Amino acid sequence: MTGPRSSMSKGASPVVMEIERSGLDRLTTRLLWLSILLAFLHHADHALRVDHSGWPFREMVTPFTYSLAAYPVILFALFGPLRLFWMRWVLLAAATAFTIFAHTAIENPMTQFHMRAHNASAHDEGLRNALDVRSPLLGVLSMTIGMALNITAIVATLATARCGLQKPGRSR
Repeated sequence: MTGPRSSMSKGASPVVMEIERSGLDRLTTRLLWLSILLAFLHHADHALRVDHSGWPFREMVTPFTYSLAAYPVILFALFGPLRLFWMRWVLLAAATAFTIFAHTAIENPMTQFHMRAHNASAHDEGLRNALDVRSPLLGVLSMTIGMALNITAIVATLATARCGLQKPGRSR
């Protein structure tokens, strides 16, 4: 028999069979769905904090606006064709890198905390959050969601690469 071994062959593990079907194992799929959930919560937090928001919640295009591309990128990583596996991974890795850059160079956790805890932007004088409340608890929650998103994005990206490297019959 030529070509890659079929998953129906004797001795194929359930993980190999699962990866053959979708390109992703169950853990990676769950991590990507968790990334979507955390991204949604983080973007909702952005909109409510106001200071690091942008179109469509404010009249200006900002890095926030571009970060909305995360959703189609993650969905493509989840459902894109197996033959484009590495393109799916490269886009996911780029989105993860953008996320980490944005959360360290543009909007760090203390900036998130400050807007919630003090109801004042650390960057835009006079700008208040949409709820107009001071809440250190909401500040901690905001930071926690952002950090959870960062960690989940990194782990999901690495897990996706692992699946690609385990894929039977891939060219080396």
